[in-house]
Amino acid sequence: MNLRKLLRPAGKTAQAILRWKRYSFTDAPPIFGNSKPKSGSHLLLQILNGFTQIMPYKYVQADPVRTIAQEGGRKTKEEVLNELKCIPQGAIGWGYVEASPENVAFLCQPHRVNYFIYRDPRDMLVSQVFFATDMNEEHGMHEYYK
Repeated sequence: MNLRKLLRPAGKTAQAILRWKRYSFTDAPPIFGNSKPKSGSHLLLQILNGFTQIMPYKYVQADPVRTIAQEGGRKTKEEVLNELKCIPQGAIGWGYVEASPENVAFLCQPHRVNYFIYRDPRDMLVSQVFFATDMNEEHGMHEYYK
């Protein structure tokens, strides 16, 4: 883990304490922003970051909750659910989470707020192919689309 990722939550929390003049961030409901890859997640992230300026949230998580492991391969449903549960109180989470019964049961609790952004599947496919062929040669589908 690099030093920046390690120190980021503490720095963002300190900024939030100064901005909101409070030490507790437990009274605002947990927020999770969800998207499909290449479907507007950067727009969603900008919206979620805006929430930290107008509501008492500390920061938006730097890394998304994903169903694919960094090394490749799929995470188990338990691993994904555990990541969702580990989002710190007062922080806004985001990711690319499937609507499995376990995730829905956790995310749709009455005290939570969720945002989901999506786009036309045809447009998403064009964007995905462009990303895999022209922008990311390490993408798993690069050779297939090429």
